[in-house]
Amino acid sequence: MIRDLPFAIASQMLLPTLPEILAKQKGTGLWQNSTQVTYDILSALKHVQVLDDLVTNQKLKNLAEQIRDKHDYYALLIKSDIFQQTSEDDINEIKKLVQIIKSTQNENGSWSSTIVATVYHVEKLIKLGVSHEDTSVQKAVAFLFKQLKLNWEGFQGSGKAYGLQTHYVFSNENRDLEFEAAKKYEEQKDPKLICYRHLGIMQNSLCLKLLLQQGFEQDKRVESALDNIYSIYKSYNSLCYFKIQKKFIAKEEKNR
Repeated sequence: MIRDLPFAIASQMLLPTLPEILAKQKGTGLWQNSTQVTYDILSALKHVQVLDDLVTNQKLKNLAEQIRDKHDYYALLIKSDIFQQTSEDDINEIKKLVQIIKSTQNENGSWSSTIVATVYHVEKLIKLGVSHEDTSVQKAVAFLFKQLKLNWEGFQGSGKAYGLQTHYVFSNENRDLEFEAAKKYEEQKDPKLICYRHLGIMQNSLCLKLLLQQGFEQDKRVESALDNIYSIYKSYNSLCYFKIQKKFIAKEEKNR
C-alpha cells in the first residue's frame, strides 16, 4: 500500500524500516524468492525516492541475472517499471500478456462482472503500459460507472438489511460476488466477507482508487462517493462493520 500513499506519509512509514527490509533481501536479489514481493518492495522504495541512491551506492543486491529469463507479470514489471531495462523477449512477453488479459474481458467491459476483478485487470493493463485511452480500459471504466448505486443499504453479517442507509457506492448488486472475486484476486489481503457485504467499503474503495488514478478526481460521481465514505467515517468514527452497526443500533434504540 506504500506506493499508493502520499509521498510524505509513505516516507514516514517506510524509511524507519529500511535497514530491516534491506537485511531480508536474499543473495539472489529477491525477497522471499518471490518476484511479487520483490516488485512490491522495489516499487515502494521508488515511490519514496530512495531506490536510485540504494542502487548507486550498491546497497541493493543485483537481481538482474536472477530475473533475466523470467517473464511472469511481476518480473516483467521489475524490468519495465522499476529499472526500465527490457529486452526484445521481454517486450514480446508483455504484448502477449496484455492480449491474454484483454481476451478475457467481457462484452460489458468487465471481468467477472465485478468491481474487484475489473479493477484488478485494468491496473495490470496500465502497469504493463496500456494507455488510459485504450478501448479495453475505456470499456472497463464505463462498466465501473454503471455499477454506481445512488442508494445503498447496510447489510448485517447474515446478509439482511437492518435500516442503515447510505449513498453513492460502487459495487455489483451481488456483494457476495465481489467477495468471491476478492478471494481470487486479492488473496494476499486475506479478504473477509463482511467487508464486501456490509457497505461494500472494499470494492468501493478499490474502484475509487482506480478512478482517481484515471483522472476522475473532479467527476461529480466520484466526489459524491468520496464524500459518502467520509460521511460514514465522520458519523461512526470508523469504517468497521461491527462498530458502525453497534453505534447505529444504539442510536435507533435511543430514538425509540
